[in-house]
Amino acid sequence: MPTPLDHRTPDFEAALAALPPSSASSAHDETYWEKVRGLYRQSDALINLENGFWGAMSEPVKAMFAHWIERVNFETTLLIRSHGQTLHADLRERVAQAMGCSVDDRNDAQRDGSAACAHQRL
Repeated sequence: MPTPLDHRTPDFEAALAALPPSSASSAHDETYWEKVRGLYRQSDALINLENGFWGAMSEPVKAMFAHWIERVNFETTLLIRSHGQTLHADLRERVAQAMGCSVDDRNDAQRDGSAACAHQRL
């Protein structure tokens, strides 16, 4: 059953559909990276090498961010009271899956072939 986290703006869906699938060879595929670059609108005045410190959002990500800001400001506490626990549980599960972990009933991350999962709480 879809949750509020499954909502994507049309721009986000179009960007995903237009982006070719990545693979190990994508690292050197200029056509792939040109399509990724096309998702960003920013100045070419400099090349930002502050990876991990300051990064721009792609246009589809900015649209999703704006969607959630608008929704939180419109629905206020009603959003959290009616969907908060579901949103939190779904986010935890998605993060755990992305890390190669699983979340058990005690809310502890369980090792799934990744040492990074052991004894971490998500």
